[in-house]
Amino acid sequence: MRTRIIVGSSLLAALAISCWVDLTIGRAYVSSALIVLIGLAALVEWNRFFAQDGAVYSGLLLAAGFICPLLEGGRILFDWSAPWLEWLVLSAFLIVLYVRAILAGHVEDGLDRVARTLLGFMTVFLFYRLVPILLLDDEGGGLGAVYGLVFTAKSCDIGAYFAGSFFGKRKLIPRVSPGKTVAGGVGGILLSTGVGILAMWLVGRGIAFGAVFGFVIGLATMFGDLAESVVKRCVGVKDSSNLLPGSGGILDLIDSLILAAPAGYVLLILF
Repeated sequence: MRTRIIVGSSLLAALAISCWVDLTIGRAYVSSALIVLIGLAALVEWNRFFAQDGAVYSGLLLAAGFICPLLEGGRILFDWSAPWLEWLVLSAFLIVLYVRAILAGHVEDGLDRVARTLLGFMTVFLFYRLVPILLLDDEGGGLGAVYGLVFTAKSCDIGAYFAGSFFGKRKLIPRVSPGKTVAGGVGGILLSTGVGILAMWLVGRGIAFGAVFGFVIGLATMFGDLAESVVKRCVGVKDSSNLLPGSGGILDLIDSLILAAPAGYVLLILF
């Protein structure tokens, strides 16, 4: 637990520093770069899940994870009129994956390789939805909205941990994640709703929107965590890596944001 607290405190300090730098220069460059680096590290971990049996196209996965955020960031920063750019990248990536499988003659396991590579990229691509919220101040809400989203999602983890520890008896979905309980899920969503109200009120979005925001982000956080648990159980590992002592790996760090980031992006854009 002590190691986990130290790691968590260090990560919060890094976030605070990036926030201070971005507020000083007036644009969220450092925070966006941090998100991209975290996403690339997560792709490296995903690649390690399957690379030993050659069940993933490693080079294509890492190349797509690097190119896509650069194109998206460039589109926003330099005001390119190309909202279709992401669809082009995703379509091209899928085509290249199928061509790779065809040329390599991967008949027996080609579909598995394509699916695992595409799923890994899409998992991190969803996490990258934090970047447009940061850089599109007029639509997404900027730095305040992103930090509100992150704290709302992480508060769901905290609420679930304590509620599950004190009141958790009935398991939520034991085949997927034996440690999660119904009480933990309820506690997590209740806390995320409360934090969502406070966070969105502070950025001027209102209490009603904050309640909806916190509830939806809480649900998305819980299912994002469960989604990563499914993947880890399929490959037979407990943690995505040992990069963060006491906390697992990068994928373990961002699992709560895998679905929460796109959910928050949609809510902030629509309302």
